[in-house]
Amino acid sequence: MKLDADAPAAAREVVARAFGRSATLSGQLPGSIGRVVCHERVFSRFSAELLALLDRDADVARPLVALEPATIEHARRGRELGLDEGATLVFSPTKTRASDDPAGPDAGIGLSRARMAEAILWPTVFTNVEEHMRVAWLGRPAPVLCLMRVASDERGAATARELDQDPLAEDLSERAGDASTEDG
Repeated sequence: MKLDADAPAAAREVVARAFGRSATLSGQLPGSIGRVVCHERVFSRFSAELLALLDRDADVARPLVALEPATIEHARRGRELGLDEGATLVFSPTKTRASDDPAGPDAGIGLSRARMAEAILWPTVFTNVEEHMRVAWLGRPAPVLCLMRVASDERGAATARELDQDPLAEDLSERAGDASTEDG
């Protein structure tokens, strides 16, 4: 997001594209976004708008059951990476909706409460994500959103291009191996 961008409009677009049921089925279809590269001077305003929208968004309040087992694993791995690498978790529901459903935990889909909790795709948002973190390199759509702060519009464009063009973006195990080799 550039310095001159309209923060409220940008936040609405990000929520719709990243977590909207009709647009992406909560990250299960191509087109979902996994990161926002944002100029540092509008980062706080954008983040506040984004979190306010997420708190009241109807699609976020009704997350979806995953259609593909690999999506569940990818989203779980993204959350683990974010936490392990020191990103700040700023949005994630604290409990499953299955326990809140008056019709029961397995109403309509035949899943136990444990399986339901595993199969639900909950939106997750991390901030303080840096370019070197593996969570920033997630290439496959998932309901995990990374907010990245940059010092200039030019640096933001370069960072986005670099992250989008990495041939290893979807294979996080290889990237982890590359990172450990570079450190040693």
